[in-house]
Amino acid sequence: MVLPAYRPLGMARCSKCGGSHRVQRTPDGRFIAEACGTKPAPVAAKSPGKYRATPTHVDGIRFASKTEAALYEYAKTCGAVVVPHARWPLNCLTSPGFPAVWFTPDLTLFFPVTNTTALGHVVVECWEAKGAKACESRDYALRARAFRRTYPSIPLRVFRKVGGEFIEDAAALAARNNKEV
Repeated sequence: MVLPAYRPLGMARCSKCGGSHRVQRTPDGRFIAEACGTKPAPVAAKSPGKYRATPTHVDGIRFASKTEAALYEYAKTCGAVVVPHARWPLNCLTSPGFPAVWFTPDLTLFFPVTNTTALGHVVVECWEAKGAKACESRDYALRARAFRRTYPSIPLRVFRKVGGEFIEDAAALAARNNKEV
C-alpha cells in the first residue's frame, strides 16, 4: 500500500548528527527528512582497557596491555611456537550442570624437543605478563592455583616488566618450585 504524499512516515536516525528527524514521502515517491542542524555527529568515547591498560595490537593479535605485547615479542625470539590466549579447562572447578571454568594465560609456548629419543614431543610452558604495579585479583589467584593442580607438569611462569626487562616473579617461582599451592 502506497502512503499519501502528505503523510509523515515517522522518525529516522540522522547520519550527520546522530539525532532523530521526521521523514516524509514526496509526491514523486522520494523520502525526505527535516533539515539537520549544525550539531556534529557524536563521537563514541573510547573505553579504557582492562585495569586501565592500553590495548595493543601485534601481528594482528589484540593484547590487553603493552606489557603482554612486549612479552609476546620476547617469546617469539625464544624459538618456540607461541599461542596467545589459549584456553585450558579447569576440571577441578567444574561441576555438572554448571558452565565450564577456564584459565587463559597470556601466552602458551610449545618448545619442540630435538632429542632423538623424544622426537616429536614438545615441552609446554604458560606465561603470564604483569606490569610493575599490577596486583593479582582473587579470581586470577584461584584459577592459577587450580591450573597448577590440574596440570602439574606444565609450568606457569609469571613475568614482571621492571626497567624495560622481564623478571620472573619471585612468588610465582616459589609456588612453582614448592608444588604446594
